[in-house]
Amino acid sequence: MQKFFFLFFELLPCFLFAQWTTTADDIDPKHYYGITVANGMVGLVSSPEPMRIQDVVLNGVYDNYQRGRVSNILKTFNHLNMNLDVDGARIGPKNISNFRQELNMRTAELVTTFDVGDKLSVTGVSPEEKTFVVK
Repeated sequence: MQKFFFLFFELLPCFLFAQWTTTADDIDPKHYYGITVANGMVGLVSSPEPMRIQDVVLNGVYDNYQRGRVSNILKTFNHLNMNLDVDGARIGPKNISNFRQELNMRTAELVTTFDVGDKLSVTGVSPEEKTFVVK
């Protein structure tokens, strides 16, 4: 019992004061390695472009006939990419500013934010509503 209390009070500050988020402000597509956010069945790999997902992977599904005839995680079709048009112009990396991605490891959320001139600000995906918040 004494060991339990020692471990509890020794590890408590680690959980109370842990840094659970990491932020990328200056994203270079040439040196970008996406992170995977998954729910145990489907995984989404982030992209260096706004409104895009790099890959969609399936858990527990493997392909034996790709690289070197070993089991590889199966990438499936990407059905989550979106387009955003503002005043007839397609939004992309060239016409946005303040592009930022923040990974919260405690809540398993990847929130992307960016501005389109002074017209609008996209604040990411709301996990409750599954919609983009545009201001």
